[in-house]
Amino acid sequence: MAEQADIVGSASLFNSYVADWGSRVNSFINYLIIVSGGILSITVGAFLTARPPALTQSALLAVQRSWLLLSVGLVLALLTAFLHIAAQAFTIARWRKQSVRATSPRLLTITAPTWLRIVTWVVFGVAFVCCSAGIVCISVAAAQLLHIRP
Repeated sequence: MAEQADIVGSASLFNSYVADWGSRVNSFINYLIIVSGGILSITVGAFLTARPPALTQSALLAVQRSWLLLSVGLVLALLTAFLHIAAQAFTIARWRKQSVRATSPRLLTITAPTWLRIVTWVVFGVAFVCCSAGIVCISVAAAQLLHIRP
């Protein structure tokens, strides 16, 4: 009987850990979306004024690259959120299928398909790299802008 209680306790801790992990992943995806979208809106807004900042050719190139990288990072972060939801849907479907087949209660660990988890991690990683590189590029442009101002 004590062994059964340990299994139930372990399963409960595992479920709590998985829920916490999912919450952290969602938060990080949201951070990427907020940072990328925020930087894009602020910098694009600065260039849509009557007097856009005067940039050197290299600073302008850095701004263009940052916009591209931030846009790609934003789209990939949104795709990651979608893939994360799809993985949860696959897991729920697998769980339903296994619970219908089960003849006796047992502990099951059910996950999304491996290919989906790999694709999600790759897309998530590329989104993070694009967002980070976009931040660096916009910082380079800002540093050049500050340097060329009298």
